[in-house]
Amino acid sequence: MLKKRKAGIRMTTQGSKYNKRVEFNPGVAFKHNTRQMKTINTKVDIKPECYNFMKQGETFITKCQEYEKIYTEKTGQKVQKKAQPLREMIVITDSHITLEHLKTLTEEIQKLTKWKALHIAHHKDEGHYKMVNGKQVEPKEFITNYHAHIVFECYDKKTGKSILLNKKQMSKLQDLAAIHLDMPRGEINSGRVHLEPEQYKQAQIDKDKAIEKAIEENTLIFDTLLTTEKQNNKNLSAVKDYISSNLNETTKSNKKLSLLTQELQKTVKALEQENSSLKSLNKTLNNELLAANDDIEKLKEQNTEITNYFLTAKKELEDLQLILDTLGLGEIKTKLKEAKKKFKTDYDSARDLLKASGIATQQDYQELKTKFTEITEKLSALNKTNIPVKINDMNI
Repeated sequence: MLKKRKAGIRMTTQGSKYNKRVEFNPGVAFKHNTRQMKTINTKVDIKPECYNFMKQGETFITKCQEYEKIYTEKTGQKVQKKAQPLREMIVITDSHITLEHLKTLTEEIQKLTKWKALHIAHHKDEGHYKMVNGKQVEPKEFITNYHAHIVFECYDKKTGKSILLNKKQMSKLQDLAAIHLDMPRGEINSGRVHLEPEQYKQAQIDKDKAIEKAIEENTLIFDTLLTTEKQNNKNLSAVKDYISSNLNETTKSNKKLSLLTQELQKTVKALEQENSSLKSLNKTLNNELLAANDDIEKLKEQNTEITNYFLTAKKELEDLQLILDTLGLGEIKTKLKEAKKKFKTDYDSARDLLKASGIATQQDYQELKTKFTEITEKLSALNKTNIPVKINDMNI
């Protein structure tokens, strides 16, 4: 639901922003009010409602010229620059207001102020599109600023002097607007203090001086702050450069450290693998050592058996010697042949025994072969010479 607008009247010559007075411009005002001059934020399809109290050929400019002539004739002085022969009222209206409402209001204002109305313009085309958070609402919604411009001639033609309004009259204007436009009245600002023209003028001068002084002081402060900010920015830039430089060095160091860490990890991994291999090899060697110890024990047993064997062979040879001493030569050769054959069989068995052990050395084989060859040669020599040979000479 739209908020109901409140009636109100303000003068264009009253204080505006920056505490500067907005003077009535007779040339621009008429063109603006009649829309002969292009105005922003307006609907071109809506024309203003205007009513002219002036005679044909009269304009705001001719009215100002007429005032200057009357003022000079009556006072014998030139018109002051601050003179306001024409004043314009801005009247807040609403959609239901017609030109007749405004004519009635104008008549009542003339009675109250003794001013003479020159022109009425009711504007229903100005406004703005609704915005939310700085963005235009879709679909577009045009919010109309209903208002009227009423221009008055505000001086006494008999004296040439301006007709000024007091505080009560200004308040009464607001009452008349609410009554004749059938709108709620604006709130009464009872806290405002009314100043006479000279007092207002001095107050404005004092205010302007205070503003100028504040501007100068603020400019000084601003310059100081700006200098400080520039220095701070310079220092900040230096700090950023220093940080950036250190960051680059740190990045490089981190990169080198990362590479070294990677290499160290590779080395550690390789050492772990090597350690694992060494553990496995050590285990294998321990197993082989245990097996070798077993083989050595077996070899010792086999050597004992071979030694016993040769001792037995020596005993047999001694027995053979006894036979040779007892028997004749023919039997000796037969016995020698049998002995040689037996020794060959025993040699082969002993050699197979060494081979089966798996731990016999070349020296073991060589010693066995040497002993066998020596016995065989002795037996062969005995067989050829037919000479008895003592067993002790065979060096077994």
